[in-house]
Amino acid sequence: MAAALARFCMIDVVVNNIGYGQMGGFEEIDALAIEQQFAPIYSAPFTSPAPCCPPCAASAPGVSSTCRR
Repeated sequence: MAAALARFCMIDVVVNNIGYGQMGGFEEIDALAIEQQFAPIYSAPFTSPAPCCPPCAASAPGVSSTCRR
């Protein structure tokens, strides 16, 4: 996040592209494997953008933050 801010001076969008698939029949997959598959999908929207919050909060609502070098 720090590298992106240093290079582009602002962050407009954070994309959650985390996840993976299970291969095999549904009855062959145990409960722990299913929990491990779904955990990042549901937690990432809350944890991934956290580093973006301070720079976004520092800018005025509805206004893009700009680089102040």
